[in-house]
Amino acid sequence: QNGDKYKVEVIDGNNCENIAAKSLIVNQVPTVSDKSVTICSGSETGVLDLTANIPSASYVWNVKGSPAETLSDYQLGGSGTTIPSQAVKTSAIDHIDTLTYEVTVDNVGCTATYDYNMFVYPQPTLVATASPSVICQDESFVLEAKASTAAKYIWYEANDATSELSSEIGTTSAVSVLKIDLDDATLERREDGGWYKDYRIVAHLLLHDDEGHVIFEGCPVEEIVSVRRLDKFECNHRPNLGRD
Repeated sequence: QNGDKYKVEVIDGNNCENIAAKSLIVNQVPTVSDKSVTICSGSETGVLDLTANIPSASYVWNVKGSPAETLSDYQLGGSGTTIPSQAVKTSAIDHIDTLTYEVTVDNVGCTATYDYNMFVYPQPTLVATASPSVICQDESFVLEAKASTAAKYIWYEANDATSELSSEIGTTSAVSVLKIDLDDATLERREDGGWYKDYRIVAHLLLHDDEGHVIFEGCPVEEIVSVRRLDKFECNHRPNLGRD
């Protein structure tokens, strides 16, 4: 048992006796909770927040293997009682990159080694349009968004970030279409004298397993789409003004 005392008694041929006592200390092998994280491509911080079950443990950590060439600005390794955050930058990617650290935890000579993964997911590109983008009163238009990957789309009025107009998932075509009847009461008059309405589309990257279940949703991107409503005079005398 840890901290038990052992006594050794020695007697030589002349019956001379000597006694020594020694305590045995058994240090615990440290364990580390799995704190692997996911970040999005671009510039985002991934925190190497490994927590050992022994507060006094120290760390030695190094990048394992050859990380993807698209990753940069991370630290190759180091040592100490904590592991600093890593600001990982990536170029535009259309796949998952992985940065793996091999972490050795030491508790007074008792060590354990773990792998820590930082998964870098691609941030989708997004194109959003209104068709037509210029309308007359009582006409409808269509909002359309297309992402570079499978995505979940959420449409909002640009000045209302909480009320969803529409939400849908594009697992294959990655296209969202929303038909709108313009509400005159929410139009905004701008410097050119026109009346406008802005819509915001947010697309979240979706990753699926082999059975089609969503295993990751995140890395959002957004776009603003504007629609202009012509007044009655413009509609009567310039019917093709700005029409798609």
